[in-house]
Amino acid sequence: MKGSDLKPCPSKLKAGDGPCPIQLMGVGLKGPEGLCPEVLDQIQQADLLVGGTKILQGFRGFTGQRFSLDGHLKGLDSKIRHAVKLGKRVVVLTSGDPNFFGIARFLFKSFRPEEMEIHPHVSSMQLAFARVRIPWDDAAFASAHGRDLLSVIHTVRSRAKVAVLTDPKNHPSRIARELLKAGLPDTTVYVCSRLGGPDEKVWQGTLSSLAGKRFPDLNVMIVLNDRAGEEGFGIPDHVLAHDKGMITRSEVRAVTLGKLRIGPGNIFWDVGAGSGSVSIEAARLARGVTVYAVEKSAKRISGLQRNILRFGSGNIRVVRGEAPSVLKGLADPDRVFIGGSGGHLEEILRNAVRRLGPGGRIVVNAVTLETLHQTVAFLKKRGLSLDVVSVQIGRGHDLKGKVMMQAENPVFIISAEK
Repeated sequence: MKGSDLKPCPSKLKAGDGPCPIQLMGVGLKGPEGLCPEVLDQIQQADLLVGGTKILQGFRGFTGQRFSLDGHLKGLDSKIRHAVKLGKRVVVLTSGDPNFFGIARFLFKSFRPEEMEIHPHVSSMQLAFARVRIPWDDAAFASAHGRDLLSVIHTVRSRAKVAVLTDPKNHPSRIARELLKAGLPDTTVYVCSRLGGPDEKVWQGTLSSLAGKRFPDLNVMIVLNDRAGEEGFGIPDHVLAHDKGMITRSEVRAVTLGKLRIGPGNIFWDVGAGSGSVSIEAARLARGVTVYAVEKSAKRISGLQRNILRFGSGNIRVVRGEAPSVLKGLADPDRVFIGGSGGHLEEILRNAVRRLGPGGRIVVNAVTLETLHQTVAFLKKRGLSLDVVSVQIGRGHDLKGKVMMQAENPVFIISAEK
């Protein structure tokens, strides 16, 4: 739910002479009663009226052709395209602001911006923050509408103020339970229901007190997490589930990620992901990163999935199977990390180097001299610029009240750029 009862009135909107063949109109809970005369005239002049079943029911006086979305968008673009070719005027009705988790994103894939004109209604996010009297210019937003909750968990974990769009399946009570299960603090939460309607309600409490409560389907959650971002970079090894110490240690992980130089929008392959420690850190480094965590062991995948849930890493895709065969279906990478190869190192390297674009980087962690030699020889032969470092960590242990340093096995970190 993304609308209100306020009446937006575009100053230059005139029925029948709009410059664009497709008009996107935001509607609130009051339906036609919440729209100004100019908008209503434009709707009445349409040849094709598109919208959800509930929204269309409010416009019973409309005599033109209707197209109900009925919860899906299949066939919508072709229906609109056909009407536009015939010179017909199309009005698409949507809840609240079409540009905010709305239908505009879908339509922009099929139509040029100049073919559409957007008239937003006041969104439920605006109303929700107004009702709880909190500024929202620094808030983050997440949608649980028809999606899994990993992205919601990730956003709440990293941001202090998050507004969440819910749906009947991912309702506030379920979201609260999943946030607590993922280790989030029992923080303040608001649930704003039926915003803009006569039965509007605002509930305030904590995540634990929210679990088990029921609300009308049309609602928005606001979660305030004053401990957001506390975990930061360098997740301690002991908080990650892993199989018999099979984990890239935090210090080695830090150097590895530094060599990868992950940037915004990168596609990242983590081959031999194990516990997912590198994947999870990489997923948090930059906006828009997509991580493919490749792992063949069912036991390690179980731990990997627990860690993903624990840290809300919604941008990690778990790829079950053995590399290099399972790499075929993945998007071409910008960055590749090989932490385990299962005896197929050269084939994995060949696949990665071939599919990396210019400026792409590959990093291999080796614990044996044989793996170091094989990796360096392969990458040199293909003309990639190489950098090799040896990382050896010493950890302090208690010895009768004193600190004794105990060395761990060295790790060779080989990085190359295409």
